[in-house]
Amino acid sequence: MVFEVRDYYDFVRLLHEHPEWQEELRRLVLTRKILELPEIVRELAEAQKRTEQRVEELAEAQKQLAEAQKRTEEKLGVLTKRVDKLSGEVRNLRGDMLEIRYRQRAFGFFGRIVSRVRVVDWQEIWSELEQRLTEPELEDLLSLDILLSRHLKAGWAAQAGVSGGGSLGGGGRGRRPACLAAC
Repeated sequence: MVFEVRDYYDFVRLLHEHPEWQEELRRLVLTRKILELPEIVRELAEAQKRTEQRVEELAEAQKQLAEAQKRTEEKLGVLTKRVDKLSGEVRNLRGDMLEIRYRQRAFGFFGRIVSRVRVVDWQEIWSELEQRLTEPELEDLLSLDILLSRHLKAGWAAQAGVSGGGSLGGGGRGRRPACLAAC
């Protein structure tokens, strides 16, 4: 049997007259994989919509995280400044505490170096110091943490200045204080 053009047009007309035949013809002519393509495309379109929605949600979350990060960095800067300030204050307090310990336990710190040592009250000797020392020398003495004295025989007194902060050549954290001759 020969299939002619006129037969083709008759075939098309019959398919229009009987739409139920179109589905049967599709199954005969097209493979199963090709017939499944419309469903696959629908599923992909739905997945694409979900993906786009998720990307929008992630973009918003990223924006919120960036804002939170900025706030965190600002707070960290403030905290860093506070910690630096507190560290300085703690250093000062440690120095003050060390000076108090020197005053309270002068013999414990200096007894091996000088026997019968005592802490001198600046007010006891200030008028004498003003007569014997220049203004710059007095200012140097006032920068000392403590002034120590030991009375010797024949009325002589030996005195030494102590600086625990290291500004006069020694004592710092974990070290014995430096002793300097003052008078």
